[in-house]
Amino acid sequence: MNQHHVYRFDDFVVDAESWRLRRGTQDIHLEPIVLHLLIYLISHRDRLVSRQELMDTVWGDTVISEAALSQAVARLRKALGESKTAPRYLETVHSKGYRFIADVQETGTADSFHSTPGRLSWTNKHWVLVAGAALLILSVLAAFWLNATQREEHIQSVAVLPLSNLTGDPEQAYYSEGLPDILITELSQVPGLRVTSRQSTKRYRGSDLTAADIAAELVVDALVEGSLLSKGSNIEITVQLIDGRSDTSLWAEQYTSDTSRVFNLISEIASAIGLELDPARLSAPEMSVGAQDDAVDPQAIDAYALGVAHLDQFTRDGIETAIDQFETAVAIEPTFALAWGQLAAAYAMQGLHGFTPPRESIKKARVAALSAIAAPVQPCDWRAVPGCGGCPCS
Repeated sequence: MNQHHVYRFDDFVVDAESWRLRRGTQDIHLEPIVLHLLIYLISHRDRLVSRQELMDTVWGDTVISEAALSQAVARLRKALGESKTAPRYLETVHSKGYRFIADVQETGTADSFHSTPGRLSWTNKHWVLVAGAALLILSVLAAFWLNATQREEHIQSVAVLPLSNLTGDPEQAYYSEGLPDILITELSQVPGLRVTSRQSTKRYRGSDLTAADIAAELVVDALVEGSLLSKGSNIEITVQLIDGRSDTSLWAEQYTSDTSRVFNLISEIASAIGLELDPARLSAPEMSVGAQDDAVDPQAIDAYALGVAHLDQFTRDGIETAIDQFETAVAIEPTFALAWGQLAAAYAMQGLHGFTPPRESIKKARVAALSAIAAPVQPCDWRAVPGCGGCPCS
């Protein structure tokens, strides 16, 4: 009998040679790269494995982003049935790497995957072979039908619903208004995916309609919904992807991050959803253009979210408050492209509704839009500099 490396932990058995994962008597099907990740972590369980080592060894010559690694780990956790916040198998060392922490028995034999039945008569063997062949044919036909069905039901459109505010503080509701806007921006980077605007979805906050009814009204294949909870300097977001045609949950995950890293968090969520819609993206480059390498001042994020909430009111006071908040955000973070973009929209809206002279609003909107494209920019106070001399609009 060939000697195999077989690992046991709890009621899981992993065969490193035949690439199989079983829990009890049930096989657990994982993408090969995710199973490779599990085997590598188990075989190096005596130490912390860095994120870079995993990307270099598990994926080999394939260049991937850290977001892709994070999503592979998330898929592995889901298969093992563990929570990121209460790990039993995979310990995450923030920004460093991962460690396999469960007790493992290495048997060195593949007997764990095979029973040892008694001798069969020729007749029994014959029927076993016939039954096995029939099952194989049925499995092939079932797989073909399933793949065809999945191709027919490929998700091509999605809507992001407002996040539920679980902070218990109605004054914090603005935060759950602003973050979906960022998520929509991130999801818009997924090739071939149509994303509904937030203006179309905000009316479903607190709606009693089923996911299928909302999806039908919005004419989308899937919905993204979730909740937000603020804990001191941390933010916790629970999000799930729902097939709007069958009203079934396709994927769900909980994320926790420091508030200053909220853009990286939203980018990670968008990447996870993109991977769920198309698993082939697991080894693809990071799609996000909104994530930032540096932390963003939480006060700038608060101002941005508050501005988005007020801009939705479409009133003179609402737009003026939004402009003040967006200006506060970019004053704190001059490279805050999203805030510059919203500021441009707010100025344009101000002129469109006749709240300010159109010529003035267009000039300010143009400066803000150019600042969004070419951040960082030099400080410019349009109100203090007549004619906006020295600005990009001059």
